[in-house]
Amino acid sequence: MKRTALILLLAVWVLSACVQTVPSVPTVLPGNAIQTAVVQTLTAQPTSIPPTPTSVPATATAIPVSATAALPSPTATVTLPTPTVTLTPTYISQGSSGQGYVPVTQAPTDFIRYYYAQINFGNYPLTWSLLDANFINRNNNASQGGYAGYVAFWDTVHEVIVQNVYVDSQSGYYAVVTVVSQYQWKSGLVTYSTDAFHLIYNTSRATWMFDSPYQSYAPYYPPAYYYPPAYYPQPYYTSQSPTQFILYYFSQINSANYPAAWSLLDANFISHNNNASQGGYASYVAYWDTIYHVNVQSVSVVSLGNATATVSVYAIYTLNSGVVAGYTTAYNLVYNYSRSTWLFDS
Repeated sequence: MKRTALILLLAVWVLSACVQTVPSVPTVLPGNAIQTAVVQTLTAQPTSIPPTPTSVPATATAIPVSATAALPSPTATVTLPTPTVTLTPTYISQGSSGQGYVPVTQAPTDFIRYYYAQINFGNYPLTWSLLDANFINRNNNASQGGYAGYVAFWDTVHEVIVQNVYVDSQSGYYAVVTVVSQYQWKSGLVTYSTDAFHLIYNTSRATWMFDSPYQSYAPYYPPAYYYPPAYYPQPYYTSQSPTQFILYYFSQINSANYPAAWSLLDANFISHNNNASQGGYASYVAYWDTIYHVNVQSVSVVSLGNATATVSVYAIYTLNSGVVAGYTTAYNLVYNYSRSTWLFDS
């Protein structure tokens, strides 16, 4: 009992000593409220503050290797695709020979006119080269004089005037043409010739060549009209051939230029075909107004005099009604020197 009382007294003494050792913070200190806040702040701060680092670690600025690997590499050049251009040439079939396709770059009509132009220039080596072996064998072989005979013949011709070239047929490398020409001979004679030729295309030279004639008409020699060279030019050498006149006349008909066409009929023709009792000019126009187009296929000079000519004309008439018919008509022509043109005589 006494021991228990002694322990309690000892404990009371220890507690009283502790209260005296830790002073209590007054609620209000001398000064103002700012001091109270400062004291409270200081008592809340930790007793020690870690030192502020003076340098940034080297690893702080380094970029991880994995990050650099993820960045795309810069491209120095940009390569654009090359455009592809495909050209498709137009070819003309060689036909049934089966040797492929090679373009034909020259019209048969252009070849004929080129050939005779070179003849007129006296360029015989070139024109001779435009005859293939088949043509030479038929027309200019060794027994016929060969190249020397060829040159001797053309040396007698002053000029060849190609009036018309008709392409009768063309298939691949083969063509058939009909050529209407006027020959002015150095002797002063003038003749007309209609010739048909087979042509073959030479692909290595890109030109047509004469293969062989399939029909040749004997040239017409007008009787009793012969002019020696000293008389060049004579009225016989009109500024317009009968063939040119016929083609011009029907071109005016197709253009419905009836006043011009009517003026190409002389008084003799009008009295026979378009006189007053037959309706005259009005009837003439009414007739041609029923025709849509006249396609002149050929003009053959039957005879040729000093100022007269007879021609045979084959033409295809297409009527406004749709009917198509071909006619061969012979005309007598007379040359009008004051107008430098042929006229229909009868």
